[in-house]
Amino acid sequence: MKDIAKYSRWFVAACLLASAPMFTACDDDDEIVVEVPPFNLDATAVSVVWNESEAVVNFSASENWSATTDASWVQLTPEKGEFGKHRLFMTFEHNDYLSPRQATVTVKCGEGVQNILVTQGGCTDAASVLSVSTSVETGTTDFSAGSLSLSSYTKEIEGNMGMTYDEFIQGIGNDGDIDFYIINDGEWNLASSAGTRCSAWLNADMENVGWKDGTYPDNAIYVETWAEDGEVAIGRGVDIPDNAEFDVEFAYANADKSRYIIFKVNILCPTYEPVVDVVCDGNKAVVNMEIVDAAYAPTLIKFDALADALQAGISLDVEGFVSA
Repeated sequence: MKDIAKYSRWFVAACLLASAPMFTACDDDDEIVVEVPPFNLDATAVSVVWNESEAVVNFSASENWSATTDASWVQLTPEKGEFGKHRLFMTFEHNDYLSPRQATVTVKCGEGVQNILVTQGGCTDAASVLSVSTSVETGTTDFSAGSLSLSSYTKEIEGNMGMTYDEFIQGIGNDGDIDFYIINDGEWNLASSAGTRCSAWLNADMENVGWKDGTYPDNAIYVETWAEDGEVAIGRGVDIPDNAEFDVEFAYANADKSRYIIFKVNILCPTYEPVVDVVCDGNKAVVNMEIVDAAYAPTLIKFDALADALQAGISLDVEGFVSA
C-alpha cells in the first residue's frame, strides 16, 4: 500500500507539471511552488500601413490582466485573461484618410500598466481616399445660392489635411496657404475669381470660365468659399432651365497637393422665379423689382411683362425692394 501511495503522489505531480509549466518541484520534500512570470510586453510601439489589418504583441502576465484602446478603429482579442504567456491580437480598420493616425492600447496587470503606441500610415491609394459627397439646392432667382457648412465635415477635413478645422479655415482665408481647385475630367484647375480666393464661375460643362470682360459671365454655377463663416455658397447663373441638375467636384489642397479634401456636390436649380412682379391696380401697373445685389449686373424689366399694361395706356409706378 505504501508503494501505491508513493507512486500515486509522483503521478499527480507529473500531471501538474505537464499541464502547467509554471509549477516545479524545488526541494527534497517535493514541495510544489509557482514560478510567476514578470509583467512584460515584447513591444511598446506598433507601426502599420494604411490597409494593414492585423498585428500581434506577445506578453507575459503575473496575474489577471485586461487590455483597452482609445480608438474605434482598433479592436483587441482577447481583451482580458489570467496569468501566463499570451498573444494580444490587434485588428485595424483601413485608414481612408491621407494623414497618419495614432492610437494607444493600454494593458493593465494588477497594479502594473503598460502602453502600446499604434501608428497607422496615411492612405497612399488616391482612389481610396475618403471624399465628401453631398447635395445643395440653389435659390429660385438669378445668382441666388444654397450653401454647405464646412464644419459638418470636420472629421474628413482634419483626417485628410492633417490639421485642425480652425487651421483649415485660416488656410483658405485671403492670406492663407490652402488653394482651391475645380476638378474636371480628372484635371485639377486652380480657381480664383473676382479677386476672391477659393471661388470659381463655371459653365454648363463645369469648366472654370471665370470672369468675362470684367463682368459676371452667362454661366451655369458659381462656387464661392466664405472662410470667415466656414460656408461654401453654390449658386445659379442666368437662364438656367427649371430643375436643372449639375455635378461639380472641387478640392482644397496644400501647396504640393500632398494633403487635400475633395467635395463632390450634386446641385439642383429649382423652378425659376422672376425678380420682377407686375401688378395692375386700377389705372396703373405697380412693378416690384428685387435688387439682388448692387454689385451684380442691373436687373432688367422685360417688355413682355408690361405689354398688356402699356397697350392699355396704364401708367407705371416702380417700387423697388432690396434682397441682398
